[in-house]
Amino acid sequence: MYRDAFDHLRVPVLLLDEQQLRDANPAAAELLAAPDRGALLRCRLSDLAPAHPGDGQASALMLERRLGEAREQGRIHFEGAFRRWDGGTTVAEACLTHLDGADGARFLMELRPVAVEAEGHSESAAAGRGQVIRYTSEGAPACMMGTHVEIEQLKATEAALRQREEELREAQEIAELGHWVSDFRRNEIRWSEKIYEIFGLSQEAWGATHGAFMQAVHPADRARVQAALEAAYSTGRYMVEHRIRRPDGHVRTVQERGHVEFDGAGAPVRMIGTVQDVTSQRALEQALAEREAHYRALVEQHPLMVGRFRPDTTMTFVNQTLAAFYGIAAETLQGQRWLPLLPAEEREAAAEHLRTFTPEAPVGSLEHRVRNAAGEPRWTYWTNRAFFDEHGNVTHFQSVGMDVTERKRAEQARRQLTELIEHTPDFIAIASPEGAIQYLNQAGRALLGGDGATPQTWPLAPRYPGAERSGMPSYHPGWAHQRLQEVGIPAALEQGYWEGESALLDAAGEEIPMSQVLVAHRDEDGELVRLSTIMRDLRRQKRLQEALDQRQQWLERLQAITGDPAQSLAAKLTALLALGTEVFRLPCATLGHVEEEAYVLRAVAPEHGSLQPGQRQELELSCSSQVLGAHGPVGVHDASRAAHRDHPCYWVHAIEAYLGVPVWLGEATYGTLLFYSHEPREPYNRFERQFLQLMGQWVTYELTREANRSALAREATTDHLTGLYNRHHLDAELNRMLAHEHRYGRGTGFLLLDIDHFKALNDAYGHDAGDRVLIELAQRIGGLLREADLFARWGGEEFAVLVPEADRDGVERLAERLREHVVATPFAEAGLVSISVGATLLDPHDDKVSALQRVDRALYQAKREGRNRVVYQSPREGA
Repeated sequence: MYRDAFDHLRVPVLLLDEQQLRDANPAAAELLAAPDRGALLRCRLSDLAPAHPGDGQASALMLERRLGEAREQGRIHFEGAFRRWDGGTTVAEACLTHLDGADGARFLMELRPVAVEAEGHSESAAAGRGQVIRYTSEGAPACMMGTHVEIEQLKATEAALRQREEELREAQEIAELGHWVSDFRRNEIRWSEKIYEIFGLSQEAWGATHGAFMQAVHPADRARVQAALEAAYSTGRYMVEHRIRRPDGHVRTVQERGHVEFDGAGAPVRMIGTVQDVTSQRALEQALAEREAHYRALVEQHPLMVGRFRPDTTMTFVNQTLAAFYGIAAETLQGQRWLPLLPAEEREAAAEHLRTFTPEAPVGSLEHRVRNAAGEPRWTYWTNRAFFDEHGNVTHFQSVGMDVTERKRAEQARRQLTELIEHTPDFIAIASPEGAIQYLNQAGRALLGGDGATPQTWPLAPRYPGAERSGMPSYHPGWAHQRLQEVGIPAALEQGYWEGESALLDAAGEEIPMSQVLVAHRDEDGELVRLSTIMRDLRRQKRLQEALDQRQQWLERLQAITGDPAQSLAAKLTALLALGTEVFRLPCATLGHVEEEAYVLRAVAPEHGSLQPGQRQELELSCSSQVLGAHGPVGVHDASRAAHRDHPCYWVHAIEAYLGVPVWLGEATYGTLLFYSHEPREPYNRFERQFLQLMGQWVTYELTREANRSALAREATTDHLTGLYNRHHLDAELNRMLAHEHRYGRGTGFLLLDIDHFKALNDAYGHDAGDRVLIELAQRIGGLLREADLFARWGGEEFAVLVPEADRDGVERLAERLREHVVATPFAEAGLVSISVGATLLDPHDDKVSALQRVDRALYQAKREGRNRVVYQSPREGA
């Protein structure tokens, strides 16, 4: 960036290290008639002094004195004659600035020619300060010609260079980037401060030579670095990545890039380059590679089946578990379609399942039959996740499956259990050793007989012949039946009784958990005469367990909603409200924030009800007014019993029950999370209040994060002084509008505005007054623009406007309106202020550079023609 600006300056510029020239732009070589820049760089400043300096000319002694003055004062201006390569002299006004050694140069000299040698005249000419006096052959003065030198451009050039240097320094700091210059002739290397920081060296400890640099290179990398350097001497390009060993023993990895400059004979003179510390980047790459290998190993060795496939079911990845299930090598399975592996009757259902995925519902499950490697029919259960491109088309699926055959067999076995009749909390029965039921209480008869009759046999009797084969009904589920057969009855026969948990099946097939006691009754000879059982209903206890399981599921769903990175905050809030209506059994929900005396809805449930996001309610008529001042969840389960049952929220909105919690934004009250019903309900339990508290805490956290992100986004795109968009945002929008113009060609105006004589205004009234002028001007112009127009501060006293859907007449009229509006009313401190405006239209063939150059040329022309005017340049003129 700096080099490009330097080479394109129209003002001749020389960079010097004391007397030795270190750099020159093409304009300087042209002014001094040098054959090329390399010829200039072989000169000393004294070589530019004329051999026979006349009065007012720049002798070598005078130039040496000027260097001393610039070193003391920082910057001086003088006028003198400088020797040209063609033997002539050029009279120029020089601005000599001391640079404190930036990039190896100590001084910057800008030249502005103010007189030329007289040619084709018999008179001699002498140059004075800002004038040329012509004499006759007799020595008498004939006439005097003078020029006025505008040095404002020189100062602006210098400011632009310094600004670019500062921007470059900031960019290098962010990128961990330093720059260096290696002078081959002096065997001297100059580093920027960043390189000293990277290498862990001080300027005093740095030898500034090639040998000192190679000493800092890691011994194992020195040969490679030396080879890269030697290759650069012929190619002109230097690029190498290597390690360095710092004095503190730490090893860092750096990446170096450089460009070799050659003299006229083709010999390398010096190399300019950069050093970037890439240690953290390389460490991160290694860590990512190790993590990827770790997770791949986990997937390969996972006991569940894991696969990835395209929409046509072509498998692109299978783990070893999945390959082993089919008995086919993973490499063979990859590239095959899995749909033909299913039984024919299962394929259509599986294909339809894949067609149901959408970006809004990317996860689904599928259960189907398939034959394994041994040809056995098995059941598998799959959880599938679809991935979509930016157009909403499925790109691939990720799938995790398990063999659920045993579970399916268990389910089938439970469905095959014999009839259920009824249950009672206390079930009492007595059976003979042969299985004949001798006694069954009323509840038992109703449960086991269905119609109240007593069943004839009980298949759990230990001596019942063929009990497992007779097809007689079982009154227990499979696991209880098995437990009684294998554990309960043998224990009762051996110990006299057995106590444990069992179950019965009712007529509807519902499993009833029971606490059961089996007693074996024997006679005096020890012969078994009967079995009796007493069972007690455990359903209440089980319901409590189910409630705990349900709560666990709600908590897991809450975690899934809040932790889903693919969902937006709005989607999460909507899902959160829907979950809350289920948990609290209150069918309506709102999340709203307080704006003065209004309650503004941000999210609602149900989504398609009478309330919609963005609606405003009177705060005092809302139940939220009852929640805002609380320190936690508050609610009313029955409005008729509420202490404040006369509050308007009950009769205005017909609310009979509500539960709400305040929501915060940082430490300030944001609003409330509220659930309500038009019907009363039972009192809220502790879990419901704790769950709402948890939801409120998450909403508070997310809203605070959202506010912080919005603040950061505004700060990144806004000019802190004027409140307008900054140049970074304008660049992005300009690129976007250029792309739009390329595609549609609808016309977009581009204005570049500059405050006339702003530097003089700052000098006269001070920078604070200048800042206030910038602020007020931004407000004046902004008031005339459309909402669709983009207004930004370009930098300093320059502003830019992008005008969509515009033609030339509209752009010129707008620019003139803005100019007239600014100059029409004096500013409070600075008086009348005018602006110059460059205007153009974006062209479908434009890129950012061509558009900026064209509008900048238009602005420059407006300045050159006297300021306080608008100049339009069409795309064809800028071509």
